[in-house]
Amino acid sequence: MEDSHIANARPLPLQGNFWEFPLVEKSMGARAVSLPRSRDGWYLPIGLSLMALGIALMGRKIYLDPTWPVGTDISVYLSALKNIAAGLHPYGDVHAHPFAYPPLFAELLTLLFPFFSDGKWWAVWSALTFVQLIATLIIMMRGFGEKLSWGAVALICGVISVSHLTRSEVFHGQADFTILLLLVLGLRFSTSQRPFATAVAWSIMMNIKPFLGIVVVHQLVTRRYKEAVYTLIAGGSIFALSFALFGTEAIDAFLKWRASAAWYTSVPEIARFDNQAFYAFFARVCNATEYGVPLANCQGAVPFLMIPVFAVALVALVLTARSVIMLSRANCLKPVHEMLAAGIVIAAIMACGPTYYGNYIYLLLPGALGAYLMASNGRDRAGWLVATAIWCVALYSLALPISIRLTDTYRWSQLHGLGHLAGIQNGTVAMICAVVSSALLYRSASRQARRGVATG
Repeated sequence: MEDSHIANARPLPLQGNFWEFPLVEKSMGARAVSLPRSRDGWYLPIGLSLMALGIALMGRKIYLDPTWPVGTDISVYLSALKNIAAGLHPYGDVHAHPFAYPPLFAELLTLLFPFFSDGKWWAVWSALTFVQLIATLIIMMRGFGEKLSWGAVALICGVISVSHLTRSEVFHGQADFTILLLLVLGLRFSTSQRPFATAVAWSIMMNIKPFLGIVVVHQLVTRRYKEAVYTLIAGGSIFALSFALFGTEAIDAFLKWRASAAWYTSVPEIARFDNQAFYAFFARVCNATEYGVPLANCQGAVPFLMIPVFAVALVALVLTARSVIMLSRANCLKPVHEMLAAGIVIAAIMACGPTYYGNYIYLLLPGALGAYLMASNGRDRAGWLVATAIWCVALYSLALPISIRLTDTYRWSQLHGLGHLAGIQNGTVAMICAVVSSALLYRSASRQARRGVATG
């Protein structure tokens, strides 16, 4: 009876469209807010058409490059796989762009290596990374309580599919969409009270890109202590086992991995234009490198310059932690709150550094969608709209079908003077996202807590 009532419910009247959030479906007693069928009917084919166009452009980019995958991240993976196939560990002497992941990722890819070896067959892996991206977007937009309509899901997937950044990610076959999927799956398991499944997903993710150990901070912020312990134990066990598989070469493999990882996080590599973290910014302005003319040669000042940045990030984390505690006590904590909290933690810590490369902006998607879904619930709508807009600024390059000079850092020359500020644009906006969203979440949690006390 209730289902038929919902099915026959009339959509809420639109008042300026923008303020009524028709893209969101959610239960409101016997009514549901959803995209009008006519508009949803348009968004769905438009989104699917954009996805088809994006796939065609990705395939074209790979097909027209006669040397592909030479010069891509896949070529780095291939060198590691060939070493493993020869009975060696995947790390050689440190050189330009060495394989710097823990060995688990290379060991998993060896399952594909016997079939694809060199050549264009690695387009299968690139296609799999795109599938992982679309699956992740669907989970984020449909799997955390309040849901976007399928038309909106298709439209957003379509826009991101034609992005030049997505095209580049697929071309290079990078692991970023794999870790994004693992991040969101782990978060979904976490909100479903499945700590072991969360630990498995996040421990694998951490063993691909260790900096994502920052998810443990999210577990501590949301007071999931058992889950954090499981994740650390599972992550450490997988890490140790992945090296142990090399037998007597395990220690040498570990030392070579540390050297490769250190190469990426030391000057001058850390000062690359594409690294938009505050740490990278201070490295550029305090060191003479090919990437910038320093304001002063004072490398030792970098840790001290980072102190106020850490302080701002800590404020965002503390506010988020307090918000989660209040929402939990008021029995109001929802999956969307936890998705937003994860976005805040990731944005704040990534903005600090040491690395925040342009392709890492995909990791901000949970925060952006969390802010939008918070705006759709009818409380403090204007404030959450502002927060959503700021997250969209952080993600603007995902909506650009072509690269522009502002985002294509490989076209930049040495930064100097005020030009150094271009190298901190993404880090600054990400930190603003974290601070504004944490403040709004704290205000929302405080109001819900007061309502709970008054009701009680």
